[in-house]
Amino acid sequence: MNQRGAAGKGPRKLLQWAAALTVIVTLVLSGRWFAAAGSEPLYDVILDGERIGTVSSPQAVRAWRDERYEGLDRGAQGREISSNLERLLFVKREAFFEGAEDSKVLAALGRKLQIVVHAVEIRVDGRIAGTVSDMETAFSILEKVKAPYVAQAAAAAPGAGLTAGFEEKVELTKVPLEHQPGGGRAPAADESDTLLAKLVQGEEQPFVYKVVRGDCLSLIAVRHGVTLEEIRRLNPQVKGDAIRMGDELTLSRPKPLLTVRVEAVHSQQVPVPSGVRYVSDAEMKKGEVRVASEGAPGLKRVTYRTVTLNGAAAEVRPLGETEVAAPVPAVVIRGTKTVSGQGSGRFTVPVLEAKVTSVFGRRWGRTHKGTDLISDRREILASDGGTVSFAGWKSGYGHTIMIDHGNGYESLYGHLSRIGVKEGEAVDKGEKIGVMGSSGQSTGVHLHFEIRRHGEQLNPLRYVSVPAA
Repeated sequence: MNQRGAAGKGPRKLLQWAAALTVIVTLVLSGRWFAAAGSEPLYDVILDGERIGTVSSPQAVRAWRDERYEGLDRGAQGREISSNLERLLFVKREAFFEGAEDSKVLAALGRKLQIVVHAVEIRVDGRIAGTVSDMETAFSILEKVKAPYVAQAAAAAPGAGLTAGFEEKVELTKVPLEHQPGGGRAPAADESDTLLAKLVQGEEQPFVYKVVRGDCLSLIAVRHGVTLEEIRRLNPQVKGDAIRMGDELTLSRPKPLLTVRVEAVHSQQVPVPSGVRYVSDAEMKKGEVRVASEGAPGLKRVTYRTVTLNGAAAEVRPLGETEVAAPVPAVVIRGTKTVSGQGSGRFTVPVLEAKVTSVFGRRWGRTHKGTDLISDRREILASDGGTVSFAGWKSGYGHTIMIDHGNGYESLYGHLSRIGVKEGEAVDKGEKIGVMGSSGQSTGVHLHFEIRRHGEQLNPLRYVSVPAA
C-alpha cells in the first residue's frame, strides 16, 4: 500500500508544477501584451536644469508657448522678444502605468515664464542718442540722415561713384529693455521721426560772441539764426537793447549729432593750354615777336575725389588724368638781332622811290625847316640807326617820330598816318617805323623830313640825294 501511495504522489506533483508554470507564462505574456498595447512614451520637461514634470508630447508645450508669444508680439511694437522657454529640454522615456501631467506642467511653466523685450540702441561716440524697436528701423533712420547729402553730391557730380558714412563712431547694439515675468506690455521706444530730427539737428551748443562796431541785437539775431528772446534769456545782464562794442554775449546754435561724410569720385574734361614754342630769328630785332601759328588747346579727363561734410566742401583731390586730345603749341618767332641805337652819321632816304615836293628854306614867307617827300611807297624808314626819342602827336606835325642817333644828330618824320615804334625803342637804319599820311597841318599825303644837329635844323638834301617831283 505504501508503495502504491508513493507511486501516485509523483505524477500529481508533476501536474501541479506544470499548471503553475502555465499560469506564470500566461501572466507574463499577458502583462507584456498589456504594456505593448496600452502604454505611450512620456517626456520629462527640463527648464534650466530643473525637472518641471512629465508631458505626453513636446508639441503641446510648444503650442502653448507660441500662443503666449503671439499675445506678446501685439504689445511689443515690432521689437524682438525672447523668453526662458527657449531653453526647454524634453527627455523621452517609457512608463508602464505612470500618466502624463500636461496641465500641471503648463501651469508650472506659466509661473516660471520670463519674457525679455529687446530694442536697439543707437550710440554716437559712445553716447546713447536713442533707442528704436529693431535693427531695420535703426538702419532706416541712419540712411535718412545721409540721404539729403548724398542727393546733393549726386547733383553736383552726375554719374559719380558715391560712398557715404559718418565722421563719428556709430554703434547699433541690441539690448534688453526689461524682464517681464509672465509677459506684459513693453515700454515705448523713441519715435523714428523724433530721433531722426535729433540726429540731424542735434543739441544746442552755447558759444561766446563778441560785439563789433555796427552791431545791434536784432542784427546779431538774424545773422546767427536765433530770436531776440533767446538772446535776452541767455544774457540777463543786457538791459533793453543796450550793447557796446567788445561786449561778450552768450549765444547758442544746434550742432548735429552726426556729420555725414560723402566721398564722390568723378571725372570731367579739362582744357589743356596750347603753350608756346618760340623760334629765334636773327634777322628780327630783339624784342620783336611774330605769331607764326596760333596753336590749339588740348583736352584731358581728370578724375577727382571730393569730400563733403554735411554738404560743405572739405577736400578736392585729383586722383589721375588721361589725355583726350594733345595740345598744339602756338609758334612764335622771336627776334634776336641786337640794335646798338647808335647812328652811323650817314643818312639814307626815308622813303623808297621818293620825290621832293618842297625843299628846306624860305617858303610862303617863312622858313620851311625840312624837306617834303612823296612816293607811291608809303612805308617810312629810319634814315639812320638810333633810339626813338619821341613817338606821338606833335602840334603842326601831326603824328610824328623823332630819332636820336646818339652822335649829335636827330631826325624827324611828320604828318604820318600811323606810328610803328615807341619811345625808347632802338631802330636800325632802313627799318620801317611808320606809314606816310597827312596828319597835322598838311595839304596832302607826304612825309615832312628833318635832320638836326645839336638842335639846329639842317637841310636834309645835304645828307641824302632825292630827285625833284
